[in-house]
Amino acid sequence: MSTYVGTITPGELDWAVTVDGQPLDPRNDICNHSPDGLSWGYHGSGPSQCALAILAHHLRHHGALVDDPEAADQHAMKLHQSFKVAVVARLPKDEGWTLTTEQVQAAIDGLGEIAMAVPMALVIYPDGGRERVTPENDRDFTLTELQGFVGGLIEPVAIPSQPKFMLLVDEEGLLKRDPEVNAEASGLAQQRIVGIAVKIARRHFK
Repeated sequence: MSTYVGTITPGELDWAVTVDGQPLDPRNDICNHSPDGLSWGYHGSGPSQCALAILAHHLRHHGALVDDPEAADQHAMKLHQSFKVAVVARLPKDEGWTLTTEQVQAAIDGLGEIAMAVPMALVIYPDGGRERVTPENDRDFTLTELQGFVGGLIEPVAIPSQPKFMLLVDEEGLLKRDPEVNAEASGLAQQRIVGIAVKIARRHFK
C-alpha cells in the first residue's frame, strides 16, 4: 500500500508531493500539463498534473493493471481530469494533505461508469524523439492514421521482450534511399528497423 503526501510552505508556493517518502514522478512524459510542477486546491494545470501523477503511480502499483504499465498510464490519462475535479481540486490549497491507496481507489470507484481508457500509441523517431498519440476519434486508430505515422504501408513487427505489444513500421522502409536507422525501435525488435516506428498494444491493432 502507498501513501501520497502533499506539503507546502505557506506564502512561498513551495509545493511538493511524495509517495512513501520519495518524490512523486509528475509523469510529464504522459501529458505535460504543468512543467512548473504539481499543485492542488483549485482547477488548473498544476492540479491536472498532480491528479495524473497520483493515478499513474497508483494504477501501476495497485490493482488489475500492475502487469501492464502502458495500459495503466492510458487509464490514468483517461481518469485524471475527473479525479482532479473530485479529489485534487478539493484538497486544502494552503495546507498539506495525505491520501492512502485505499482513499485513491475509493475515489476512482466513486467516479462512476467511465469508459475504458482511450488507446494510446508511442511514436518512436529515428532521431531519438518520442511522442504519445491517441486516436482522432478517441476510440480506435484507423489504418489511415497509423499509415500517416509511419509514412507508408504498415508492417507489424514483434517485440520479443514485450509480447503484448508490437511495432508498426513502413514495410517499404528498407527499400527507400538512405533509410535512417531507428536505434530504439531496432533494440525493441532485435532487428534492423528504419524510419519512424509506432509501438502499440496488440489489442489496439486490428
